[in-house]
Amino acid sequence: MSVVSARADVGLVFALGLEQASIESTTTHVERHETPDGKFRLCRLGERSLAAVVSGPGRGAAQRATETLIQAHRPRLVVSAGFAGGLSPDLKPADVVMARRIVRLAGPAVALEPTMLERFQVDGVAIGPFAEVEAIVAAAEAKRAWSERTEAVACDMESAAVAEVCIAHATPFLAIRAVTDAVDEDLPNDLAPLIEARGTARTLGAVVGSLWRRPASLKDMWNLHERAVVAAAALGRVLVQIIERL
Repeated sequence: MSVVSARADVGLVFALGLEQASIESTTTHVERHETPDGKFRLCRLGERSLAAVVSGPGRGAAQRATETLIQAHRPRLVVSAGFAGGLSPDLKPADVVMARRIVRLAGPAVALEPTMLERFQVDGVAIGPFAEVEAIVAAAEAKRAWSERTEAVACDMESAAVAEVCIAHATPFLAIRAVTDAVDEDLPNDLAPLIEARGTARTLGAVVGSLWRRPASLKDMWNLHERAVVAAAALGRVLVQIIERL
């Protein structure tokens, strides 16, 4: 299906459906459609029109979804929104953080516009550097190494790619993430496929595979899911405030 073109005030790029769920209860006039570049949701939050896309995880998916989003909907602001791993001891699960700059895997860091950060600053939301990573950083030791190497407070896989596309199109950009895991805690390695699965069938396959390998991981999955739900709620509250300030 081709993308539906309609001007939007704000474009939101999520990797996962659970991340997008952070805004679902607060929006109205919903239209959904799917393209090869992502699952789009057109809606309204008060007087603001939104175009949200679930891209799937990773740099390439985020790039394609953001390109399609900007070309089809020409938003005044694009936000890379979702979950992040904590890299600072000052951040705990469900804390929300906004990127001041994004340290990329290749190339110089992307600095966000200071006037944008000042305009959209929300009480209780930390502001600091993000680090781009290729995959979920599960081990506490690895998270501490990323923190030391990049001086970042959080890490994710998509924000750098979204920023690059926005810069190419001269579109204002923010990155806002809710922390799901603290810097000093380990995530079970077999939960990575579950987190990264985009569709329902893939998620079910990831769950079955994980349980087959380690039945005790059911408790880990439930705890991680509960934490993600709380983080999504915190993210949604901040996104509403950001959108209302536009």
